[in-house]
Amino acid sequence: MRARRVPHRGRRLRRSSGARRDDRPPGRGGPPPAATVGGHRVHRPRRRVGAPTHARPADTRIRPPDSDVSERPRLRAGLQPAEFDRWYWTVADLRAAARSLGVATGGRKAELSARVRAALAGEEAPPSTTPRPRDTLDGELTLETVVVPPQRMTRALRTFMAEHCGPGFRFDQHMRDLFGGASGVAELRLADAVDIWFRTRDEAPGPIEAQFEYNQFVRKWRISNPGATHDDVVAAWWDHRSRPRD
Repeated sequence: MRARRVPHRGRRLRRSSGARRDDRPPGRGGPPPAATVGGHRVHRPRRRVGAPTHARPADTRIRPPDSDVSERPRLRAGLQPAEFDRWYWTVADLRAAARSLGVATGGRKAELSARVRAALAGEEAPPSTTPRPRDTLDGELTLETVVVPPQRMTRALRTFMAEHCGPGFRFDQHMRDLFGGASGVAELRLADAVDIWFRTRDEAPGPIEAQFEYNQFVRKWRISNPGATHDDVVAAWWDHRSRPRD
């Protein structure tokens, strides 16, 4: 007896075109891109169009342990001057404190620190001794450009000096004294500044001003640790500044 053909109920199946669905190349209609982990193919989920991408977090600077930071008092009204002297304060700390104490927030770090300390002690703020820098140099800088100290050490001035002094140029103590007016020079050309830079390269490094505490620490620490890396120096600095001075 001839068998009766039973019609398929539901969706009609398509015949294979010679390639399995999973064998099609990744893309529209195909499987998501695959990766191999431990010898097994692992499909990555396809990202939805318009979905936000997550950027790689930026490298963070080394910070001291939280236990050290917790010992440091808050810089605000009521802090004793003797306790103020025991700790390292950044310019941002000093300016915030000066603003809350109602004193001027400008000037160099040494003057700002003295101003905050006087306010904590209930004394009159000492007068400012830092000459106010003149306006920045306008126009194109040349070797014949005349500079009248005190002059702002801008990025444009740094770039010009680096072009004529080499990539190792920096505003060291000699250059800060020259452009800041501490050297006593009333007027000079940039050609004179370039000449002074080269003439002072063979001199032994002079004392670093008190306000540049990081530079002082790095110089002393590298003498004691000649093989240290930059990361070692930074870590040691953060540990040093998080502790009291005594």
